[in-house]
Amino acid sequence: MMQDTWKQVLADICHPTRLQILSIVQKSPSNFSNIATQVALSNSEVSRHLNRLFDQGVLEKDAKSRQISLTKYGALIHHSLVPLHFFCEFKHIFTKHDILDLPEFLLADLPLLKNAEFIKGTGPVMFKMQEITERAQKSLKMMVDQPFPFGKVGTSVEFIVPPSLMAMRDKIEKNSLTIDARLYDFVRYSICITDNGEALLFLPKNETNPDFESCFYVSSPQNPAFLFICQIWDHFWKNGKKIEEI
Repeated sequence: MMQDTWKQVLADICHPTRLQILSIVQKSPSNFSNIATQVALSNSEVSRHLNRLFDQGVLEKDAKSRQISLTKYGALIHHSLVPLHFFCEFKHIFTKHDILDLPEFLLADLPLLKNAEFIKGTGPVMFKMQEITERAQKSLKMMVDQPFPFGKVGTSVEFIVPPSLMAMRDKIEKNSLTIDARLYDFVRYSICITDNGEALLFLPKNETNPDFESCFYVSSPQNPAFLFICQIWDHFWKNGKKIEEI
């Protein structure tokens, strides 16, 4: 019975017009006339769609003002649809990039990347990488699978790399105040985080290395996407092998 209930809820809600209505009232309560104008349908069609949403308990109407708004239950349902909207919007990314090796708590927060800027093209991506490393003040965090410049003279560097890149350690130590590292046999993601609150995230191509043809960029530490990228970094840093363990 419960399985039939959630199927019916989805059937009633996931109609394009009803999803549009939910988005309208999620921003602020609205009256019938305003909803009908925005969805550009006849009054009878709007009434039909609204009644399905009322029947499912996701909408309510104030008896005095006649304003239509989300119920608390409706707000939860709408919130649960946000990740689906994000994955559909970036379908071109998630059909070409395999991220299912991330733990569930990170996968659940993946839609926070909607707050990031998506940069496409090897040239713009590499230019952005150069820009933010040059703007770093005192420290950098880098996760890479190939020998990129790890920053500028005078910065402290933490990096996550495959063991083969440890051959660059002497060169890095000459340019850095301090270094620390975690090692993985196979690095699939690439991350760059600076101490001034900028970050880049490169997702892996399906079953291969990081894709340097596109990335998510964040320019502020207050951005929820910045905190999410830091979470990914912390996950890999915590689980990587220390240099002395090799």
